[in-house]
Amino acid sequence: MHDGRIVLMDWATCQLAPIGSDLAKLFGHASAAVRDQPSVVRECLDAYAEAMSATLGAPPRRSQIKLGYRYQLIAHSFRKVLARLPAPLTPGERASSRPPLRPDLQLRLEAHLVRLCDESDALLRQAIPKRRRRKRRHRSRRPK
Repeated sequence: MHDGRIVLMDWATCQLAPIGSDLAKLFGHASAAVRDQPSVVRECLDAYAEAMSATLGAPPRRSQIKLGYRYQLIAHSFRKVLARLPAPLTPGERASSRPPLRPDLQLRLEAHLVRLCDESDALLRQAIPKRRRRKRRHRSRRPK
């Protein structure tokens, strides 16, 4: 409590991250029911933007919030897939001494990683502003 208001500080997720990534941790990781319904996600993002605007005084761009939200979901998915991979070999250990991954599990992990890479690429394309490329005049070099 602070001045009669309830205040919450979640130290478990305290970090420097894009705006909106905390919303992904709260809703997106916890419940597929929220994450898989675009209208619910949109409502959550809108409410988040309004609350941030009231708190900060200046509203953050919705594209920034959506970028942070998607970034956190993709990063979390990468961590989940990587956690399912076998541990790295220890010094002196041979790969042949370990049983291989089941083929079905390996295919699922590879497909999931490819999808995550595609989503990451799309997210980066959205995040990086398109710059106007100047047309360069190619001068032919003449031998001296």
